[in-house]
Amino acid sequence: MKKVKRLLITGLAIFLIVCFVIFLMIVVPSKQTQNLTTEEQAIKSAVAQNQAEAFELLENLVNINSNTVNLAGVKAVADIVAKELEALGFDIRWEKPDGVNRAAHLFASREGGMGKRVLLIAHADTVYAENSEFQKFSRDEYNAYGPGVSDSKGGIVVIIQALKALKQAGRLEDSNITVAISSDEENVGEPALDARVPLIKAAEASNYVLAFESSGDFSEVMTARRGMAYWQLNVKNEDALDLEDASYENDFMFSVNFIVGGTAIDSEAGHAFGKGNVIPQKTVATGVIQCDTRSHCQQIQTEMEAMISQTDDRSVPTEVTMAFNTDEAGDNNSLSWQLITEGQGGYSAKIFPTEYGRAAIFEMARILSIFTSNITNKNDAILSSASILSNFEQALMNEGNYGLTFNTGVTAGGTEVAFGLETSIANVSGKSSHAQQAISYGEIRYLSQEQCEKTQQQMDEIVAAANTNSRADTTADLEFVTICKPSMPVSDGNEALLKKLNHINGALGYGEVSAMDVIKLGTADINYVADLDNIEGGLDGLGPVGGHSHSIEENMQIDSLIKATERAAILIDRLTHARR
Repeated sequence: MKKVKRLLITGLAIFLIVCFVIFLMIVVPSKQTQNLTTEEQAIKSAVAQNQAEAFELLENLVNINSNTVNLAGVKAVADIVAKELEALGFDIRWEKPDGVNRAAHLFASREGGMGKRVLLIAHADTVYAENSEFQKFSRDEYNAYGPGVSDSKGGIVVIIQALKALKQAGRLEDSNITVAISSDEENVGEPALDARVPLIKAAEASNYVLAFESSGDFSEVMTARRGMAYWQLNVKNEDALDLEDASYENDFMFSVNFIVGGTAIDSEAGHAFGKGNVIPQKTVATGVIQCDTRSHCQQIQTEMEAMISQTDDRSVPTEVTMAFNTDEAGDNNSLSWQLITEGQGGYSAKIFPTEYGRAAIFEMARILSIFTSNITNKNDAILSSASILSNFEQALMNEGNYGLTFNTGVTAGGTEVAFGLETSIANVSGKSSHAQQAISYGEIRYLSQEQCEKTQQQMDEIVAAANTNSRADTTADLEFVTICKPSMPVSDGNEALLKKLNHINGALGYGEVSAMDVIKLGTADINYVADLDNIEGGLDGLGPVGGHSHSIEENMQIDSLIKATERAAILIDRLTHARR
């Protein structure tokens, strides 16, 4: 009998525990949603009602190519946004700073009531060239795909749909809101500070700034961001000789006569496209070895094949392939070769971690530097350039430079190279000669102004040493083509704003939000304004959740668009109805 009684008590205890767990799962979330006011419940309902039109708007925006230098495309995107905001009662104005070769920035504002003033930021431009294979919107059950779908056309849709929901709930009329849609966030026009004067003026009249770049996880937003600066390396060898006239050393002659690397390349035509803030996907280099005997050429081939197998941790997951072609050439033998490195493209802030590796251009530079160390060379601009890039990596990418990343977005070399800084396109001519010219273009990302300046000094010293110790008749010139653009530092105001967002996330039943690791981040428009004295707090990453930005796999999680819109609308409502 005691045993039966004990079993009954145990069973009752288990039953009560199960009931308590069910209570926590059902009752507690319902209490969380009760933290939303009646007005906020109406805002949430309005967002849900407008879901279909939100995706229709997103598709329309994504299907317009709006690469930064496609001024007509950027303007077409902004025109759609302006029409949407004008219908919500916003006053529209266009700002185009003098001397900056970019489309006009869109600003839309409305005044009302005594609440706080909020600035909402997104951008109309993308990194995808007009000839990119990645041009159209598509979706499946879980994700949407397309250029700018998350960076930041998805953010634009979140802003518009949040404001629509506020209007439908009767909460927009007494709000002080400015929307800023920049035309060149991905490739800021120069001078950069001139290009951002309109945004800074808008921020000077605001109390809070909210930016709608994508986040990689709905549980993370950005309370800080790194700064960014662009650089260009030019290497020339005016005395390079044609292969037919070149002299031999150690009974053979080695040259790299052609290279192209970037996001999109055409090695046959000699074209390379790449952005400083995009990890390059592929690099192709070609060269020639002329030997005294065929067996000597075969020996060098074997040595080169052994050299390219010397990988390290950063080589993964880069793929390397090499091909040789041996032909008779007069009294001597000629060995032509082609080296290809391929890696994962994407957002440059993520370069060098295990999942992205060294990237195609740096892996090419590493291998060519090994060739330089083991094969006598004269009169080659490409090898000199590769050696400098490899030295940049070794000097800068180490634990002593916490917070720093370094990327080369495009490289090209040959007899002649023409590079357009605005278009980020390099055109190369000449494959039959020693390379007379090589260019590389990229960026650095850093935590502070001091770190940027220190990095620039290190790079200058590496180039100066290369010029002093050059094994060939080459000269290298390093130019920093932009200023050290500001970082967005962590502040008490940003942390306080994160707490407000956390409360909203909890009320919506979406869990806790934390600050994203700043090491994953780079520069955005909010960097120019978040640290102004009048700004009480700022957050970025309030757009939908996405991945693979700056690559042809850019995507957005379908359900995150509505979640981000709900959260943004309620945050805007709470901020704009707080007394000044």
